[in-house]
Amino acid sequence: AEYQGLSQALPYGGERTRKMSEVVARMKKLALAAKPYLPDLVKSNAPGERLGGVIVLQMDFDPAYIDWLADRLPEESAFIGYQAASALLARARVTGPPEKARIKAAIDAAARRITNPEQERDALVQEILKEVSR
Repeated sequence: AEYQGLSQALPYGGERTRKMSEVVARMKKLALAAKPYLPDLVKSNAPGERLGGVIVLQMDFDPAYIDWLADRLPEESAFIGYQAASALLARARVTGPPEKARIKAAIDAAARRITNPEQERDALVQEILKEVSR
């Protein structure tokens, strides 16, 4: 709810991003306790709850959610897309070729659907594609 409030109340910019990042930092402290709620978080209509799902996956990655994370890139705000890309990049750096191939396919499909460029998110997407090609 706090994320959603900030997203609606503050104009796009550095202060808004900083405050939303503070919310994410607090979410990370609760992520493992929230893991049992992951199926509900990823299906939620509330952007803040979907962000919670992304944060759970940042802290305890589950390959079953690769496509869902990649879908956040074109379907969510740039902030949530950036967080989802961060989770995928972290995983791409530590996993083997079969999972890297799944991440690459998911990112390729999602990237084709991105209609609004966003510099930081899009830079992470490029970094993921480099990582999975190694």
